[in-house]
Amino acid sequence: MADVHLIKEIRVETEDRPGMLEEISGALADNKINIKHIAAYAIEGKAHFMIVSENNEKAYQALRSKGYVASEKEVVLLKLADKVGTLKKVSEKIKAAGINLNYLYGTTCADACDSQLIMSSDDNKRLAQILG
Repeated sequence: MADVHLIKEIRVETEDRPGMLEEISGALADNKINIKHIAAYAIEGKAHFMIVSENNEKAYQALRSKGYVASEKEVVLLKLADKVGTLKKVSEKIKAAGINLNYLYGTTCADACDSQLIMSSDDNKRLAQILG
């Protein structure tokens, strides 16, 4: 059905204030690290960033060297055709397996490339197996 991989995501929690996206993305850009996927949100005075880069080890070190508290988390990377109904088919499999997603974020692509989703559940290995 799809191309599925277990990968690492970098998670950073900071104070929620103007400029945090620039600071986080700047720490990576200054170290020539390309961001492949990013999601961020703020809640209760904290900003939360979830990042997958082309070199997570280097990104992790770059963020830590700037004083950010960073951690890694295993997530599922799902690459799938950018067609109407593809996500519905994926979500049907997830539902049938009784897997509850904690979150997902991703990209679509109207040209000749795959859509990509980052997913997290309480059992990412099983999620990857179901989707693979």
